[in-house]
Order: sequence, then C-alpha cells, then structure tokens
Amino acid sequence: MAQIVQLVGAFLVLAGFIGNQRFGLSTGSPWYLLANALGSSILATVAATSGNYGFLLLNVVWAVVAVLGLVRLALGRPATA
Repeated sequence: MAQIVQLVGAFLVLAGFIGNQRFGLSTGSPWYLLANALGSSILATVAATSGNYGFLLLNVVWAVVAVLGLVRLALGRPATA
C-alpha cells in the first residue's frame, strides 16, 4: 500500500513537470502548483513515516513553495514574481 501512495505522489509531481516541459503548462498555473503541492505533500508524509529526513526536507520545501504560489493566486497576484 505504501508503494501505491508513493507512486501517486510521484505521479502528481511528474505530471506537473511533464505538463510544463511538453505541453507548455506555466509554472504559475494553478494546475501545476496544485499537482506539486499535493504530490510533494504525499511524498513528505511517506518520508516522515519512514524516517527519511533528506527526502522529507526536499518535499516539505517543495510543498510549501507550491502552496505559497497557490495563495498568491488566490489573492489575485501572479504565482511567480
């Protein structure tokens, strides 16, 4: 079950990246930011439960940056400066 959760998290992060690289999805778009926020939050949770602190740090920072971008969008400002 943990493997499936990890794969879902990785798929979400990769979906945003592939959308950006192959289909022109802007890094400031809500879909890109949402995919990164959800995917990295899932991966951070998995890392926390397994004691993988380097992976935890990476994904917590990734999630926080994505969530801050979503907050900027919600406030009517561009996600990227």
